[in-house]
Amino acid sequence: MIYLPPDDVRALADDLAAQPSFQRWIFDIASAKLVAMMQKEFGKALTQANAPFKFAPADGPEFFAQSGWQTMDVRSNLKVAAQLKRLSFVLRLFAMIPEGKPPWSRPWGGVCRVGR
Repeated sequence: MIYLPPDDVRALADDLAAQPSFQRWIFDIASAKLVAMMQKEFGKALTQANAPFKFAPADGPEFFAQSGWQTMDVRSNLKVAAQLKRLSFVLRLFAMIPEGKPPWSRPWGGVCRVGR
């Protein structure tokens, strides 16, 4: 969803909420600070590929509450990668820093599960 404008993400969340068969869904989400860092690093290439980052809600997964979705589970990509021993030494050090509440107020990316 990082490539979609916020209005399109809202429309998707609303459309899924309108379907009774959709009880839960899972998606990747990135904080505005992480998107800014990635844009600085990869922005030129993303712009050339016509794939700029557009979606990074300041309120994290709570963005979806307005569409009727409740956050069930949120997992940091960094923390999970550390648990699986898939990080370099430097990133393992960063993974030791407590996330605090909410973690998306700093550079953060994760997987969210929302439900009705």
